[in-house]
Amino acid sequence: MRLSEGSWPPRSRVTLTISYGDERIASAVAEAVSPDNFDAPEDIRVESLAHGERVFAVIEGTSSLERLVSTVEDLLSCIQAAERSIGAVRGEKDKSRDPSNNSESLERP
Repeated sequence: MRLSEGSWPPRSRVTLTISYGDERIASAVAEAVSPDNFDAPEDIRVESLAHGERVFAVIEGTSSLERLVSTVEDLLSCIQAAERSIGAVRGEKDKSRDPSNNSESLERP
Protein backbone atom coordinates (compact mmCIF):
# COMPACT_ATOMS: atom_id res chain seq x y z
CA MET A 1 0.00 0.00 0.00
CA ARG A 2 1.25 3.41 -0.92
CA LEU A 3 0.16 6.71 0.55
CA SER A 4 -0.31 9.59 -1.84
CA GLU A 5 1.83 12.64 -1.33
CA GLY A 6 -1.35 14.70 -0.98
CA SER A 7 -2.14 12.95 2.29
CA TRP A 8 0.86 14.48 4.07
CA PRO A 9 1.32 16.06 6.49
CA PRO A 10 -0.93 13.79 8.53
CA ARG A 11 -3.76 15.38 10.51
CA SER A 12 -4.59 14.43 14.05
CA ARG A 13 -7.99 15.08 15.60
CA VAL A 14 -9.36 14.97 19.13
CA THR A 15 -13.06 15.38 19.90
CA LEU A 16 -14.28 16.15 23.41
CA THR A 17 -17.87 15.92 24.65
CA ILE A 18 -18.65 17.14 28.15
CA SER A 19 -22.14 16.91 29.66
CA TYR A 20 -23.23 19.42 32.29
CA GLY A 21 -26.92 18.72 32.87
CA ASP A 22 -27.63 22.45 32.48
CA GLU A 23 -27.87 24.29 29.19
CA ARG A 24 -26.78 27.64 30.69
CA ILE A 25 -23.60 26.16 32.18
CA ALA A 26 -22.71 24.41 28.92
CA SER A 27 -23.21 27.65 27.02
CA ALA A 28 -21.09 29.64 29.50
CA VAL A 29 -18.24 27.10 29.38
CA ALA A 30 -18.26 26.97 25.57
CA GLU A 31 -18.21 30.75 25.36
CA ALA A 32 -15.35 30.97 27.87
CA VAL A 33 -13.17 28.62 25.80
CA SER A 34 -14.22 29.79 22.35
CA PRO A 35 -11.38 30.31 19.86
CA ASP A 36 -11.55 34.05 20.54
CA ASN A 37 -10.54 33.29 24.14
CA PHE A 38 -8.24 30.31 23.53
CA ASP A 39 -4.83 30.96 21.96
CA ALA A 40 -4.00 27.80 19.97
CA PRO A 41 -0.82 27.33 17.95
CA GLU A 42 -1.08 28.43 14.32
CA ASP A 43 -1.07 24.87 12.90
CA ILE A 44 -3.80 23.65 15.28
CA ARG A 45 -7.49 24.45 14.95
CA VAL A 46 -9.74 24.53 18.02
CA GLU A 47 -13.51 24.81 17.79
CA SER A 48 -16.01 24.57 20.61
CA LEU A 49 -19.75 24.93 20.85
CA ALA A 50 -22.58 24.22 23.24
CA HIS A 51 -25.55 22.18 22.15
CA GLY A 52 -28.16 21.69 24.82
CA GLU A 53 -26.51 20.51 28.02
CA ARG A 54 -23.25 19.49 26.31
CA VAL A 55 -20.07 21.18 25.17
CA PHE A 56 -18.37 19.79 22.09
CA ALA A 57 -14.78 20.67 21.24
CA VAL A 58 -12.66 19.63 18.28
CA ILE A 59 -8.90 20.04 18.24
CA GLU A 60 -7.07 19.13 15.05
CA GLY A 61 -3.86 19.95 13.32
CA THR A 62 -0.81 18.90 11.41
CA SER A 63 1.74 19.46 14.16
CA SER A 64 3.36 16.78 16.28
CA LEU A 65 1.24 14.56 18.48
CA GLU A 66 2.96 16.03 21.55
CA ARG A 67 1.91 19.53 20.52
CA LEU A 68 -1.67 18.39 19.91
CA VAL A 69 -1.81 16.70 23.34
CA SER A 70 -0.40 19.85 24.93
CA THR A 71 -3.15 21.90 23.27
CA VAL A 72 -5.80 19.46 24.53
CA GLU A 73 -4.36 19.79 28.05
CA ASP A 74 -4.43 23.59 27.75
CA LEU A 75 -8.05 23.49 26.59
CA LEU A 76 -9.03 21.19 29.47
CA SER A 77 -7.33 23.58 31.90
CA CYS A 78 -9.35 26.45 30.45
CA ILE A 79 -12.54 24.40 30.75
CA GLN A 80 -11.73 23.61 34.37
CA ALA A 81 -11.09 27.30 35.10
CA ALA A 82 -14.45 28.18 33.53
CA GLU A 83 -16.16 25.49 35.63
CA ARG A 84 -14.53 26.82 38.80
CA SER A 85 -15.59 30.37 37.97
CA ILE A 86 -19.16 29.29 37.35
CA GLY A 87 -19.10 27.30 40.59
CA ALA A 88 -17.80 30.32 42.50
CA VAL A 89 -20.55 32.52 41.09
CA ARG A 90 -23.10 29.89 42.07
CA GLY A 91 -21.55 29.68 45.55
CA GLU A 92 -20.38 26.07 45.20
CA LYS A 93 -17.35 24.69 46.99
CA ASP A 94 -14.42 23.83 44.71
CA LYS A 95 -14.23 20.07 45.30
CA SER A 96 -11.02 19.73 43.29
CA ARG A 97 -9.13 21.59 46.06
CA ASP A 98 -10.72 19.70 48.96
CA PRO A 99 -8.07 17.34 50.46
CA SER A 100 -10.78 14.77 51.26
CA ASN A 101 -11.64 14.50 47.57
CA ASN A 102 -9.51 11.85 45.84
CA SER A 103 -10.87 12.69 42.41
CA GLU A 104 -8.65 14.42 39.87
CA SER A 105 -11.54 16.20 38.17
CA LEU A 106 -14.16 18.71 39.16
CA GLU A 107 -17.57 17.15 39.69
CA ARG A 108 -20.18 18.42 37.28
CA PRO A 109 -23.64 19.41 38.56
